[in-house]
Amino acid sequence: MLVFVTHTQNRPPTKITVEHAVKAMTINAPKIFLTPKSIGYGMTETSRTWEAVAEVDGQINWVSDKFKSGHLIAKGTDLLHIDKTKYQLSLAQVDAETEALEIKDLAIRTSLKLEERSYISLKKDIERKRKLLKQNTISSSDFETAERSLWKSESLVQNLKNTLAYNNSERKLLDCISRQFNRSFSHSSLSSLSFYARSFCRQTFFLSSTN
Repeated sequence: MLVFVTHTQNRPPTKITVEHAVKAMTINAPKIFLTPKSIGYGMTETSRTWEAVAEVDGQINWVSDKFKSGHLIAKGTDLLHIDKTKYQLSLAQVDAETEALEIKDLAIRTSLKLEERSYISLKKDIERKRKLLKQNTISSSDFETAERSLWKSESLVQNLKNTLAYNNSERKLLDCISRQFNRSFSHSSLSSLSFYARSFCRQTFFLSSTN
């Protein structure tokens, strides 16, 4: 025998929520750049000071607009430039002098080859005349004249070699001067350092340069 027991109960009432639209006003916020500032009273001093001394002489002909108190400066930003005209002219002069030395060396080497041939010829001639002198075929004055010509040619050959050696030293000196001017040329601008790149404090800069 099966018995079914049924139990009935009313469900709780359901509350329906109605959403109401709310009017709102919106505006577009423009992107602007701000420089942080603070106002205070009393004695103040900079928390960091950067003293930069120029490694080269020259007149400052350009300063960045960002090179001001309170500005954010990225690493490697050029802050100022020193006039490069003097170094450009000096480099041009060194290049011209180096080119002139090359031309002189070419002429001297040509003269040296000719004079060396002449020296060899005079040396053979002096040996021949020495034998003739022993045979009393020529006078001693003729032999002495030939000997003086040999000495003169030998001296000229040596002078030409000395001139080439001197020009080589001059070339090395000009090369050294050129490297110095190129180094000064590369140091004619001042860039910001990473340590001070994102500092909100006031920076004080001292640049020493001569006109």
